[in-house]
Amino acid sequence: LSATVADGMTDTRHDSNSELIGQGLANLLSPLFGGFAATGAIARTAANIRSGARSPVSGVVHSVVLLLFVFIAAPLAGHIPLATLSGILMAVAIRMAEWDTFGELWRGSRADFSVMALTFALTVIFDLTIGVAAGLVIAVLLFVRRMEEISSIRPLTPQSDSEFDGSNSLRGKEVPEGVVLFRFEGPLFFAAAEKLEGALRSHGARPKVVIFRMRHVPSIDATALHALEVAFEKMQRDGVTILLTAVQPQPMRMLYKSGLVDLIGVEHFCAHIDEALGIAQRVIGDRY
Repeated sequence: LSATVADGMTDTRHDSNSELIGQGLANLLSPLFGGFAATGAIARTAANIRSGARSPVSGVVHSVVLLLFVFIAAPLAGHIPLATLSGILMAVAIRMAEWDTFGELWRGSRADFSVMALTFALTVIFDLTIGVAAGLVIAVLLFVRRMEEISSIRPLTPQSDSEFDGSNSLRGKEVPEGVVLFRFEGPLFFAAAEKLEGALRSHGARPKVVIFRMRHVPSIDATALHALEVAFEKMQRDGVTILLTAVQPQPMRMLYKSGLVDLIGVEHFCAHIDEALGIAQRVIGDRY
């Protein structure tokens, strides 16, 4: 976290591997000399950068100066007034804070501003670890909510299709009787599993063929995969033929690993809507 803050202040990019290896070795060797494990300090890092430091050499110089101070001037440290130290820390905190960011977040999403405000408050009231941990948890929950909002599963008709031309468009094309199409939008994960079940239940009469257009599904997780498996097994028991079109690489890998490709049949995976409609027409003609 300290290195990330330093990157933002200096417009650089740190090497996480080097930082972790260096700190790990230091914490392993420190107890041999009576020390204890430690980590980077944001306050001192920020003060160092604000004073003009730009390279790791400044950290080494800081360590040497601190070591000399401990050995030579340690008795004098007890005479420094706490009010003076408090003033120094307040000055460092004020210089470290990027106040323009507060205004930018306020003008943007209120949810993002709330996360920042809560993290700020918890850091001041408790400590940095609690503040950052709480901020991360809330940010994850907000991300899940946003992903759930952009994920949708809706019936697809020639009139409702947002794609107006091409082999993946349903506009101006005839859908055989008994064929139902669904359009998946956005990533399919646990928050979208209930939408899938609701969309399939909402359709009244039992169809003969169901086509799922999945070209706008970049990823799928285990929960949504399980919901698909349950739905596909039920449809197959009812004698419904399942067709999937334009499945992207990550969902296709998940479908292979879960065995759903074998369940549906690889011949029922189509490159586009036109191919799926052709197969549906043949299935209906053969059966009925």
